[in-house]
Amino acid sequence: MPKTPDHRTTIRFKPDEYALVTAKAGKKPVSTFLRGLALEKAAQKRKENRPAPLKDQKALAQILALLGQHKLISTFRQAQRDIDNGVKPADDETVILLRECRDLLTSIHALLLRALGGRGS
Repeated sequence: MPKTPDHRTTIRFKPDEYALVTAKAGKKPVSTFLRGLALEKAAQKRKENRPAPLKDQKALAQILALLGQHKLISTFRQAQRDIDNGVKPADDETVILLRECRDLLTSIHALLLRALGGRGS
């Protein structure tokens, strides 16, 4: 059964009108605010955008916890600190490898946080 397409309506505002509408809308998108004003109860029944459910949120959370606690992560961080502080000399290849590993693990951590609804960057 085909889904009925949404209808789009364009409305023009003078600058002062638009400023007033956006101020009244607050953090809501202007379209959501105006729909709510025009349709009242019908707008409340409209489905909210929700993130897709995770297949195995528990497994993702366990991976995230292991990533944060694993000895390898703290070893990379300590080695990087030692090099940065001049405690341990390192050749260019070692420095590059350490930074790449750190960046990879940081990216994985951020993606897992985002997948679990946290603040991943």
